[in-house]
Amino acid sequence: MIVVYHQNNRVTKVVSANNESIVVQANKSIAAVLMALAHQFPEAKIIWCHQLLEKSLNIGGIATLFHHTKMMLSFRPKSNNFFDNSIGYAEESLFINVNKKVSYPTWQMSSYVGVIHASVLNAIGDKIVCEPDLDYYLSSLAKLCM
Repeated sequence: MIVVYHQNNRVTKVVSANNESIVVQANKSIAAVLMALAHQFPEAKIIWCHQLLEKSLNIGGIATLFHHTKMMLSFRPKSNNFFDNSIGYAEESLFINVNKKVSYPTWQMSSYVGVIHASVLNAIGDKIVCEPDLDYYLSSLAKLCM
């Protein structure tokens, strides 16, 4: 497991499961760092976490929820989403109006906390641009993987 901590659309630090620091290029976007880590560690679970939530991050809980490599999970502690409810006209399925009290498949992801297996990033890496806005990149990635 590798954890990428970020703040203000920049990586602040990257650590391994043993809490060892991993050096990454500081001038890259978070999405580009995720892709670089996926290439460097192709069998790893890659976790992203906002710096403000570092003390609250439950690595054990993520390991329990992430029970196979074809998943992408995220958590947003706030009630608002990256895409607001006005986008409902674009897709009529229930997956646009997220009920935060239950879990179900959706393409709406959050940059606060999440996890993806490196093999998934490596499989679709050339099909998506590494956007500077992590919320947009993660939602685009999830929609592409659906």
